[in-house]
Amino acid sequence: MRHILFWTATAAAAALVGGCDSNRAETDANIAANDSDAAVQASTDDAPAVPMIDASGKVIGEVRSGDGPDGARLMIDARGLPPGEHGLHIHDAGLCELPDFKSAGGHWNPTGKKHGSGSADGAHLGDLSNVTVGADGVLRTDVAVAGTYLRTAQPSAQAILGGDGAALVVHAKADDYKTDPSGDSGDRIACAVLGTAEAGSVSSTDASGTAAANTQ
Repeated sequence: MRHILFWTATAAAAALVGGCDSNRAETDANIAANDSDAAVQASTDDAPAVPMIDASGKVIGEVRSGDGPDGARLMIDARGLPPGEHGLHIHDAGLCELPDFKSAGGHWNPTGKKHGSGSADGAHLGDLSNVTVGADGVLRTDVAVAGTYLRTAQPSAQAILGGDGAALVVHAKADDYKTDPSGDSGDRIACAVLGTAEAGSVSSTDASGTAAANTQ
């Protein structure tokens, strides 16, 4: 009987220790995840809000950006857009000139790929997932851009704000994720300058609402 009680007590103690170790590991993982989320939130909160404008030059919202552990993050808050699905892409020049935003150039594509995740030779790093605008015309979304960074260099990652800067563009239609060069996503209906050709600069608006450079 003593042996039975001893082994029972030993097993119970082992189970308790194992449970504590499991709980400790889970707690550590949760703390790490929360720290990561907090770092991303702090990064985007500290970043200046850049305006998003429509094809008439009206400011319809803003974009905040930052760097997380898995890549750049873009937080979009806009209104006055047509309801439904829309293509969303990073373009390779930090210019949003009216009325068609063609000044933003093509999709950001530093690796020389074809357009779309549905292409055997895709995709551009600037190819993002479609976004859905609600029936009220509001778009609020948080986009992660894996394998990239904005301001904080990361190993084996591409800098979005290198070269001629970058712009974030909303298209009139949904991206089909395969048609080169832009997924048959239609006209460019909204644009935000993420950064200009001058390193470290972001955009603001002048009195007319058109995007202008600001190096503060």
